[in-house]
Amino acid sequence: MGVAISDDAVRFLLTHASRAIPELLLVLEAASEESLRRGKPITAPLVKAVWQLISQEP
Repeated sequence: MGVAISDDAVRFLLTHASRAIPELLLVLEAASEESLRRGKPITAPLVKAVWQLISQEP
């Protein structure tokens, strides 16, 4: 079982997010939960929104 994520979302993560596995997993987990809540796929705009929220946390 895996998570379906668009190519654009992967490109966004590789371009903007840290390459640290714990941070990537945190963003992917949050994006997965949000996509389930919304009933929509994981896209670059969704990943960007989640990443920005996580990046703002102290």
